[in-house]
Amino acid sequence: MASCSSTVNGVLTNGESACVCSGKPISPGISHATQMCSVADNAEDYQCSWKQFVAASAPSKRHILVGVSGSVAAVKLPELVQMLLNSKMNNEVTVISTESARHFYQDAALPGNIRVWRDQDEWHEWKVMGDPVLHIELRRWADIMIIAPLDANTLAKMATGACDNLLTCVARAWDLSRPLLFAPAMNTAMWKHPVTAFNIEKLTSWGYTQVPCVEKTLACGDTGLGAMASVRTIIQSINKELKHYDQAQSKSVLCQVEALVKYPDEPAEEPPDMPPLE
Repeated sequence: MASCSSTVNGVLTNGESACVCSGKPISPGISHATQMCSVADNAEDYQCSWKQFVAASAPSKRHILVGVSGSVAAVKLPELVQMLLNSKMNNEVTVISTESARHFYQDAALPGNIRVWRDQDEWHEWKVMGDPVLHIELRRWADIMIIAPLDANTLAKMATGACDNLLTCVARAWDLSRPLLFAPAMNTAMWKHPVTAFNIEKLTSWGYTQVPCVEKTLACGDTGLGAMASVRTIIQSINKELKHYDQAQSKSVLCQVEALVKYPDEPAEEPPDMPPLE
């Protein structure tokens, strides 16, 4: 396993900004956390650790967790990530990928060598008690999660509570007070199967938000519903949910402040004076 080289304050000797993990130059305008470079040229080798990722992450930015599962629509992952980074919402993005999803995109196509978390990373991170539990740490880090595409298999797992990979473990541990969106993508026949509607209804009953699929000619040649929504539609849905989340958070804080003003903590009563001992 390769080890990460260090930099001084994230700056190279020539004055360029550098990735805190690999020491490689990073593109201007993209956060250090989204520039988590691969430690080795071999994509199968281990990348940056969770602790290094968090150390480079900006708390002031929006933390968006993108999940991608094994549908042909995963080819749109680079476009989705790029649009999230270009958004005016001051976003920071990281990706969780299932192994089957990796058949449809290349890490090199993602902007800024963005960190992609895989099933194997769960076990690289945890060795002994006290080490980070990756699916819990990712859930804590994220302000919002979008799974796009959500294939039929992962949809069924989530609806039944199954969690046999990193993506479904994060979904299983998700904080229901935070937004989770999903964009289904599957063959038209699979979409029409009764179990699909049942599974989607289960997810929406928990407060998850569906970005509905659309009708078109699919990669398999069939025409009908089942294609993932456009990237632009997904971005609009994310921004809408973040706005609602912000409003709910602001209202919660305001209610807490009003409660403190209306019902201030009363001073504790002092115990009565004890009579002198005779």
